[in-house]
Amino acid sequence: MPGEFVEFLAPIYVEMDAHRVPFGSTFILHFVSEDGTGAQETSQLYLGPGPITGMVLPNAWLRPFIGKRATIHYEVEWPDGQRYPGPGIDFLITPFLNPQEVHFEGLADGEALDPEKFPDGILATVRRVPTLEPYHLPIFRFGVVGWKAPSYTTIQAREYRVDGLENGPVSVRIDPDAYSGLYEQGYTEIFTTSLLEVQMIPSPNPNMREFFLIGSFDILPPNR
Repeated sequence: MPGEFVEFLAPIYVEMDAHRVPFGSTFILHFVSEDGTGAQETSQLYLGPGPITGMVLPNAWLRPFIGKRATIHYEVEWPDGQRYPGPGIDFLITPFLNPQEVHFEGLADGEALDPEKFPDGILATVRRVPTLEPYHLPIFRFGVVGWKAPSYTTIQAREYRVDGLENGPVSVRIDPDAYSGLYEQGYTEIFTTSLLEVQMIPSPNPNMREFFLIGSFDILPPNR
């Protein structure tokens, strides 16, 4: 479970098997961290008729345990008072990725790019993200956006695999066509965006990719 989802209050649903559970039973959901602290429980009356019932797991339960393992399990109390345990699941609330700002060789922080000074491309270095896991499959995306009435448009887009980012920085060279000659095409107010795209949860879970903004700079028009 991504720590980012917990921190930013994304709803987290728990589904439980209600097959053959009688009407009027109560589902009781238990949460406990790996060290036994933070134990919580909540309950919900089952009114049927579906074979699956669900609850929203409160983010407040999870937030103190970002970066740690936890367990969820449930039990069902029938109308006659008998309790029956359901299966549980152990999971990791992953630590934040916190990617740092990308570095462009030859550009100071906040400096605009003069295409004439980089005729052979520009080297971009994506800094190490130590909390990455192999399933994150990071991709560095470099985009160029400009204004041409009536709206801003993505003019150029590049993507680069940056495998091994958990072990150290990864550098890629952005070709000059990505940022050169764009004012001559009638665009104004041209700027770049740099994104780190990652898969937030491993297979076979549904595909869920997140984009982190890790840089942006303006592109100067000719003769500036």
